[in-house]
Amino acid sequence: MALSSSRSINAAPAAVFEALTSKANAEAVAGRVNGSLEAHTTTEENGGLRTSSTFVLPSDRLPDVAKKLMKDGVTLILEEAWSAPAADGSRTSELVANVKSAPIKVNGGQQLTAAGEGTTLSLTGEVSSSIPFLGGKISKAAEPMMDRLLEVRCQIVEAQLG
Repeated sequence: MALSSSRSINAAPAAVFEALTSKANAEAVAGRVNGSLEAHTTTEENGGLRTSSTFVLPSDRLPDVAKKLMKDGVTLILEEAWSAPAADGSRTSELVANVKSAPIKVNGGQQLTAAGEGTTLSLTGEVSSSIPFLGGKISKAAEPMMDRLLEVRCQIVEAQLG
């Protein structure tokens, strides 16, 4: 299933990027959904930054179709490969999210773009699941969860910078 989402943040791209990729942001995201952050790493790469965050999320936050399959919760691994900043601080990233022990995957891209005095963070991508008979339903149910993840991350960035 295709996904497309965008949020505005009232801060410059460089500040948004620093907050968005921080361990504090990942910890706050996990806390907001009553989960935990198992790991968070950042590695500088070609002038950009690669992040990897492993979240453990309770099953009560999952869509009904997925709750039945993942009763003990779910481990989500979110990896982002951010480009070096453009002159205005804008960046792009490749994003991959995998659900550990389940054939569910998100492949996409993000754009962190200067927008006047603020920043727009956009996410586009594809949610896929290879679970026979249920894959389409699970992919469709995961789409709004990725939108919600973007919203929560941006809310936390605003709180960090506020």
